[in-house]
Amino acid sequence: MPSTFTPSDVARRIVDEVLKAHQHSTEETRTKNIVERKKREAKWGSVNSIPDAFTAARRYESSGSLSPYDLSISLSLAVKYRNEAKNEDTKRLILFATSRIPGMTLSHPDRVSVLDSLLKLREPPHCIAPSLTLPKVRSFSSSDVTRLLETYSKHRLRERGASLLQEPLRASHSGRELASLIHCSVKLSANFVGNNFNNSLLRTGLQGCTFKDIALISWAYSKVKTAQDHQVWTMLMEQLAVECNPDVHLPILMWALGNARIRAPGFYNHVAYFARMYMDKPLDYANIVWGFACVGVYHESVFGVAPCESILSAATDKQLCNIIWSYGVAGRYPSVKLIDSHLYHRNKTDPLPPRLLAFTAMAAMKVSYNTSFALKVPLSKYDGKTLSGLAVEAYKQKNTSMIGKIAKALSTTSALNAFSRRELLSVRKIFTSPKLASRIARLLK
Repeated sequence: MPSTFTPSDVARRIVDEVLKAHQHSTEETRTKNIVERKKREAKWGSVNSIPDAFTAARRYESSGSLSPYDLSISLSLAVKYRNEAKNEDTKRLILFATSRIPGMTLSHPDRVSVLDSLLKLREPPHCIAPSLTLPKVRSFSSSDVTRLLETYSKHRLRERGASLLQEPLRASHSGRELASLIHCSVKLSANFVGNNFNNSLLRTGLQGCTFKDIALISWAYSKVKTAQDHQVWTMLMEQLAVECNPDVHLPILMWALGNARIRAPGFYNHVAYFARMYMDKPLDYANIVWGFACVGVYHESVFGVAPCESILSAATDKQLCNIIWSYGVAGRYPSVKLIDSHLYHRNKTDPLPPRLLAFTAMAAMKVSYNTSFALKVPLSKYDGKTLSGLAVEAYKQKNTSMIGKIAKALSTTSALNAFSRRELLSVRKIFTSPKLASRIARLLK
């Protein structure tokens, strides 16, 4: 076998192993495993504290029935009840489990469960680390590989996860696992998305995807750039046309489509009627309105109602930036005025950061709300990035008053020196006075 693999070699290997895994996964085996797992879960059903878990584990060991599953469950209980127990009780249970694991043969699901628990408990996974080598991992089922990658990505173990994704591991025929592999690869900063999935494999996997799976894949592809971007998004939108039953993952999908600037008015108009059902949290609210605004679809179901006070009070600065910018782009004067009023009162007690002030001012200019408090904020409050963005927006809206104020501020201060090259290029055509023009030209050299 060659030591290096081309994308086509990897794709063929993945397809071959998917078919093998699928042939061995019979309904009879799955049913047997479910029954066995329920029996083992019933043994631990009454345990609801760490001391009880330790007592139960010792009892099973005394009777000779202590299994690897029992140890993985005991560590899971240590995670679940660690905030309610004494530190010494937790340490005692962890020591008991980790001292016995090396002498046992763990199944792949139990191995992943133990790894996840130890990482959550911030314990070094020495007891299982030697057995989690890549050759060992190749014998994992596709679902276990997916769980292992999810564990690595959840704990930000980029080096381990990325090295795992470089191997021609078996993928799964299910859309759920395909989505998880792609999603984890982006979170681990691995170049798996562009290299290891060709279009034919992705098309096959998408056929079994749910709305959630498509949302996760869309999120991943919106975060990376591949040579096949156009074909990938075409396939994703085709599958959405088939599997268009929006659920709680709609905000993630709308953020992804907005971030990738995917313009599909028919799809947007369809899901707009469901959007309000999933706009009860600040992050979800911001993702949905931002996704619609990015592609220029200002549906009444989404933008017809202004955000309520509870949403605005709980939103982070970044979410507020996205919300007010979206309503500004949509031309919703009453909503921008309402959000501006909320931010005005908040600014009195808790000064707003420059980025949020700039987005508020830009939204106010878009709807010609000239009495906005953000338009009266001293320009010294802004940094180079926000000031250049404000200048560009004022230029687009032909707001000569704001352009004049910015030009005066830049002429009398050293703020222009903090501009990046990109920011200088963006404002070069806006400020035409000889003094400013020469300073910008000198800084660009």
